[in-house]
Amino acid sequence: MHLPGGGVTKDGPSAGAATLAALVSILTGKPVPGDVAVTGEVDLHGNVLPVGALPAKLISAQAGNIRAVLVPAGNDHDSAISVPVTNVIEVFRHLGLIDQGTGDEPGARRPATTSRRSRPRTARPG
Repeated sequence: MHLPGGGVTKDGPSAGAATLAALVSILTGKPVPGDVAVTGEVDLHGNVLPVGALPAKLISAQAGNIRAVLVPAGNDHDSAISVPVTNVIEVFRHLGLIDQGTGDEPGARRPATTSRRSRPRTARPG
């Protein structure tokens, strides 16, 4: 999901991973655990990017009885409840939205197939 702000100032880019997780939860029908929080901006490649004010977010999560916070691996995440993630697939796995390593998750690499144009030409009977 890409919502460009252009020259308009914006608040909330760190909700990208949480927003995407909510959409996947709706599409799969699998609920997101209520005791896990998510923060991180998401780029067009599915990478979870560092965010600001992480210490305040972790303090708030602890005060709200959150057992784990999925945080961008690029942030300094020295907390007992922080779990570093690098991409949205890791977020989805931690939240139980996709199975562990089935290959069916979004962005999974599939074996290359031979396209029709790359097949060798065969002689047609004359």
